[in-house]
Amino acid sequence: MITCPASRLPGLYDITVFIKVNVPDNHGRTALMYAISRVHVSLLEQWLFDCRIEVNHQDRQETTVLMLAPAIGTDSITHLLLNRADIDVNLQGNWGRTALMLAAQFGRNEMVTALLSVSDIDETLQDNQGQSAFFFAQNLNHPQLVERLLQRPKISYTFSPRRN
Repeated sequence: MITCPASRLPGLYDITVFIKVNVPDNHGRTALMYAISRVHVSLLEQWLFDCRIEVNHQDRQETTVLMLAPAIGTDSITHLLLNRADIDVNLQGNWGRTALMLAAQFGRNEMVTALLSVSDIDETLQDNQGQSAFFFAQNLNHPQLVERLLQRPKISYTFSPRRN
């Protein structure tokens, strides 16, 4: 687990001299988000060890870097992100979806397992329509994920649509 000490790690290459990694563009996306979208694992490995890099930033769609990983399907990126002690696994996007919901939606078995291993994960969260990670796994025919989620004590088997 990478924790962020008050002082920087000695010998760490100062990337912010060249790139303002935390500064969002017109879409609210940061350089870290683009690096994940383009699967630049070596760059991510370097950046994620720098505690000044913001990992919980949400773009204009309220998407985080952890929410981008399931769509790309690269388990190594998820593991890199989960090594950061300051990552918030329960952040919800503008539709109310979390990284766990997206991983279940895309059928990403290893990502779901990795996310469920985080102690403060809330597998009971629902999106704006009342759908949970379990709902996506079940309704999109991902039986291994359904099995894995059913092993969790707090999983809700019911669907409760939200009315606005």
